[in-house]
Amino acid sequence: MTICHAISLVTKVEHHARELFPRVGLVVTNLTLASRAVVRFYNKRGAAEVAAATIKEGKQAVRMARRSHGQCSPDRAFFP
Repeated sequence: MTICHAISLVTKVEHHARELFPRVGLVVTNLTLASRAVVRFYNKRGAAEVAAATIKEGKQAVRMARRSHGQCSPDRAFFP
């Protein structure tokens, strides 16, 4: 593996209530920001991905509810 640009390794330590040891994570990035800014950026990105996944799951649930409105037998509702 060849790296042709500068990368940074940022250590992320999270302390949670009622946990004996902190959670430690590593972020490898090519952003040229301060460590705290990099962690903040990736935390926001993760929250956006969770929100997008939740919206997608909601759309699928609505689609499945439309399919099973009584025209098919229960066995056929999920296997059109």
